[in-house]
Amino acid sequence: MTGVDSFIGFMREGGIIVWIILAFSCVMWALLINGWVVVRQAERTLPEQIKKVSTASMTDEMLHKWIRLYRSEVGRIDRTEIAWSRVIVSILP
Repeated sequence: MTGVDSFIGFMREGGIIVWIILAFSCVMWALLINGWVVVRQAERTLPEQIKKVSTASMTDEMLHKWIRLYRSEVGRIDRTEIAWSRVIVSILP
């Protein structure tokens, strides 16, 4: 019996509940990976965006305000991912 056959046998014995748990687990991993990708992209693009903006024409206050806005947007996306993950964890036994 191969590993795949063992897995399929386990899933059949577990019934519909095990399939539901597997589905929710896959969704949660997808959300977590998506959140990680969004944060990594933001970390990579923030320095590039700052370089594009003429920092000579911006005051320090304007630059800090722009960075805070950018970070808050990333935080909003991150909080959404975490909220969905909490829902899934509360549903699973």
